[in-house]
Amino acid sequence: MSCCAPPTGAGTPRSYRHAGIFSAPGWPGRTCGGADLSGRLLLGADLRRADLRAADLRGADLRGADLRGADLRGTWFLTSMQLASARGDLSTRLSAGHDHPAHWTATPTPTADDAAAVAHP
Repeated sequence: MSCCAPPTGAGTPRSYRHAGIFSAPGWPGRTCGGADLSGRLLLGADLRRADLRAADLRGADLRGADLRGADLRGTWFLTSMQLASARGDLSTRLSAGHDHPAHWTATPTPTADDAAAVAHP
């Protein structure tokens, strides 16, 4: 399923369905390449390991978004301010001309979801 067609249904929070806020479970690792995310509220979104190559991020609010391991190569209109407001690590792939913010962790930080995936493959 693509990033542009997020899951909907009984388990999907109302704010997710109606406000376009990407905070529902299940986003890590999703393929969102080429998606139009312009102007989206991605506050605190879990975008770990997401494929965002060639996505349009013009005006997207990435404050607190978790970009650890995400692929942001070739994104359109990604700014250093957007990167600085997000969380990430050195496994986050960026296009040439973008640097990893100094506050991003040097190594991938394991999460509870990562531990659960290892315990229950």
